[in-house]
Amino acid sequence: MQAPIVLALDTSSALTSVAVTSDRIVSEQSHVDARGHAEVLIPMVRTVIAAAGIAHPHVIACGVGPGPYTGLRVGIATARALALSWSIPVVGVCSLDAVAWAVLASEAQEQLGVAMDARRREIYWATYDSTGERTAGPGVCRPNDLPTHNVNNVHDLEVTWVGSGVGGLSAESRVLEPQPWTSLGLPGLAGAMGLRVHSALNALKSGASLIDGIESGSAGPSFESHAWLADHGSDSGATAQALAGQVLLRPEPLYLRLPDAVAGHA
Repeated sequence: MQAPIVLALDTSSALTSVAVTSDRIVSEQSHVDARGHAEVLIPMVRTVIAAAGIAHPHVIACGVGPGPYTGLRVGIATARALALSWSIPVVGVCSLDAVAWAVLASEAQEQLGVAMDARRREIYWATYDSTGERTAGPGVCRPNDLPTHNVNNVHDLEVTWVGSGVGGLSAESRVLEPQPWTSLGLPGLAGAMGLRVHSALNALKSGASLIDGIESGSAGPSFESHAWLADHGSDSGATAQALAGQVLLRPEPLYLRLPDAVAGHA
């Protein structure tokens, strides 16, 4: 039986990353431009699909953030539009998870933290064990408030922090200086996401009839009605609790802050 083919994409940072995966990375492209997501995303999708030699994938996985509003929504809107046009499912993935999976695919770490620039002098963060399982977060806070040890106290090991937001951390707690995405060593961001989503889909085969639909080409346009696709909240406390142990999320923006302005009620 053919392995489901995943088109993975992420636009939650300055890096636009797109890949086609099955049980391996088939094709992948990355581009760095914090304001160029909308211009490069569709051409990159065309390129990786052509390189993979397929008409379209079986499922789309998109990074849902946390990340800047505009870039994030470019990726999610594109993923949903493509899924609708191809009549295939779309799932969301926490973008911090994708960074962690990409790092761990190339370098083993006992305890890994991902810290990404959240603007407003804050950091989006999450921590992971050596398998890429999220142990805390996602959350948003000032750099000085980031946890420096395993929050579950399973091991008394310091967390090694990576990502575009590590510049606010003390030198002994970080492994990478804040560098352009091209220097972070993460060209396989979307590829790592696609492989992890493929693994998660395989794990669901025994209990999710929709997986059979993917393999036979009869899947509907969305996974959203299925209970195993996790909701996520709109503030850091609710989000962290809702996402505990979850890989596959709804394809909606993952916001960790409450809105700056809310509608008044008479």
